[in-house]
Amino acid sequence: MPLYDIYQQVFVLSMASNLIHDKKKHLSQLQTDIQTELARVLPMLGNWSVAWGPVVYQDAQNINGAPDNVWYVAKQPQVLFSDSSRPMDTYVVAIAGTSENSKYDMETEDLDVGHVVDVNAWIKAGLSSPPTAATNVNDNAKPYISMGTALGVSILLTTPVPYHKGAVGSGTLLGKFLESVPSTSRIIFTGHSLGGALSPTLAFVWWNSSMTREVTLRNVLTYPTGAPSPGNHKFASKFSATFPCSAGKPVGHKKWNSNIVNTLDVVPLAWCTKESVEPVYNLNRLPEPSFANVDPAVGIDFRTLTNAVKYLKSLADGSGMVYRPLKPSPFEGKLDGQPYPTPNDNDPRLPQWTADAMYHHMDEYFTEMGIPTKLVSENQPLDLKGNYLRTAHWPVLSAIIDAAKDPRFLRRSRSCIQSRQSRK
Repeated sequence: MPLYDIYQQVFVLSMASNLIHDKKKHLSQLQTDIQTELARVLPMLGNWSVAWGPVVYQDAQNINGAPDNVWYVAKQPQVLFSDSSRPMDTYVVAIAGTSENSKYDMETEDLDVGHVVDVNAWIKAGLSSPPTAATNVNDNAKPYISMGTALGVSILLTTPVPYHKGAVGSGTLLGKFLESVPSTSRIIFTGHSLGGALSPTLAFVWWNSSMTREVTLRNVLTYPTGAPSPGNHKFASKFSATFPCSAGKPVGHKKWNSNIVNTLDVVPLAWCTKESVEPVYNLNRLPEPSFANVDPAVGIDFRTLTNAVKYLKSLADGSGMVYRPLKPSPFEGKLDGQPYPTPNDNDPRLPQWTADAMYHHMDEYFTEMGIPTKLVSENQPLDLKGNYLRTAHWPVLSAIIDAAKDPRFLRRSRSCIQSRQSRK
């Protein structure tokens, strides 16, 4: 019997895609590093092996050597699921979150929410074509996703495995590999934070494209965790219709096709800006007082931070649509070992909640999953919750802090906010 259940295993496979997120090296060196890390991690979980990839992508404008995207497919034979009487060979498509030093991740995949892509039109044009920004956005009629998410998914689909010693499937694209997965198998798409937005979107566009496949829809699952909203209500509805939540009340981490969220995590609050569309998971749950206790070491004052939050809202509002989260499956966050309610404007503990934002976006997911601080092989402990992951995967607050440090950002934010106010 495996040490971890399938949900725990998928979560660790997801986290493993981030093991080089803080590196700054030549692309070939990054490729070697992620292959080495995966060869070390996967045996700790059972009989998992790399079935395709991994792939490391760097944008053409990348000058600092950071990995902009990392993804791979892991396989384990004969996994038993609660909804099946027979074990199935299982393939997990694991997608990394925001890389610590990636300007492309931060400015494009995370924050380009002001431009949107008509999902139906992009699929019809062929996913090998780069996504184009929609004009005359009709929020009530069409499914849209953010341009940042679309560009990330496009990279995942159009970047082949490199010809690198030890890489699996050199020269092949992910879609082509997925075509070959047998009908009796199961595929799970997973990722945390940015990876949690990319993974369900990838599953949706891949399934609805003209790409051939043998696997049945029932055997395609998604497992995003701590993710922001990738698109509008039409996209969220179509996603749920294609990939319905697994049976039972959508609470906790044992739920397929739902965004697994900590009730105290700020990242799933992005990018909805209207409580009437989504009363809980929206950016208005980041009230100005919530930043009063941000670590002063970052050298940012309260006013700067609140302006930055307003700017992020203006980015989402400038899209011409309202973002709506994918259906969440929440677990109750805790502070000091005690249940802690979802914060609101009147909660006097809100500043402390914000100061602990990183804990709630990363560490508490491990606690909920029942994953120990370290996975231990015979000679090599692996700390998946180490400091190298603490600054990754939280595009909302890290973007606020980084942007607020830049005086040019303040001018842009004030101009954008004033422009929106003048149009009201």
